[in-house]
Amino acid sequence: AVFSSTLGGVNRGDLITVTGTVDSYFNLFEINPVASFSTQSTGNTLPAAVVLSPNQFSENDESEIVTVNNCTFSSGGVFQGASNYTFTSNGQTGTLRISTSGNALVGQPIPTGAVNITGILSQYQTNYQLLPRDLNDIVNASNFFITTQPFVSNISQTGFDLNFTTNIL
Repeated sequence: AVFSSTLGGVNRGDLITVTGTVDSYFNLFEINPVASFSTQSTGNTLPAAVVLSPNQFSENDESEIVTVNNCTFSSGGVFQGASNYTFTSNGQTGTLRISTSGNALVGQPIPTGAVNITGILSQYQTNYQLLPRDLNDIVNASNFFITTQPFVSNISQTGFDLNFTTNIL
């Protein structure tokens, strides 16, 4: 992990060289502070994500791109910065962390259905956390999902119509 406000111009696919002080922040191996960095190349293909379950999170995959499939969240609402969210994947519990208020997921609805989550595997004390980078890191796990807010119409004493649209016509 690398922490520095000077890395704000670094984009996905950039190959950079970083110099700085190696440290352990609550068991997360990191470079902080960063003394300097330089961009070697841009537009590089990212490595494929390692597919893991929450119980497989370990030091071996820390700071790597990881995907966890078939995740459901235990709470609703919207994502907030500097917050943790519990998810379950095939009976195993994991933690998703939105690190900063500047993350693109802040203010976005917490999914109500199964999703696949990709992010950087991080650690805080003894807890591993998945850090999604943006909206592209949370993808519906199902090929069938509702695309509009459901609404009720034709209400009568004997019934009503429930209306919604799905991704399948």
